[in-house]
Amino acid sequence: MEQSREELMGAVEELLHAVFRPPLRRRHRPQDMDITIGQLECLRTVSRLDSPSMSELAQELSLQPSTVTGMVDKLVKAGKLQRVDDPDDRRVVRIEMTARGRAEHRQHHIQRRKRLMAMLGELGEQDLHKLHDGLKAMYEVRRKHDDDTEN
Repeated sequence: MEQSREELMGAVEELLHAVFRPPLRRRHRPQDMDITIGQLECLRTVSRLDSPSMSELAQELSLQPSTVTGMVDKLVKAGKLQRVDDPDDRRVVRIEMTARGRAEHRQHHIQRRKRLMAMLGELGEQDLHKLHDGLKAMYEVRRKHDDDTEN
């Protein structure tokens, strides 16, 4: 029996989660970093936003400011982030990665990419092209949705 469109979409979602989630033995901590998955996402977001304020960081992570404050406190204590006064507004505190935080984040990215390339390397040429075409189509849909959201 052939799957309905909705069933197929659900199966794609489940497969994406299964492919990209960490193995069971590492569910709560990235293997190459001594932080939680939530703290890693916080680091990624700080890196991407480049010196966000606490409220910008909380908004981007879709978390309560008090939750983000706790995460940032732990990452500051671990030497991965630092709080910096905003030169234009004394009331605002910005969050930046330290040299240690940048180095560990970069190393994690390298390890994650290496694992992905190993998986992709096991695909046949035809499957690799299919995957590329499918992801490219999803990216175009996302861009359309992002453009619609901005207007």
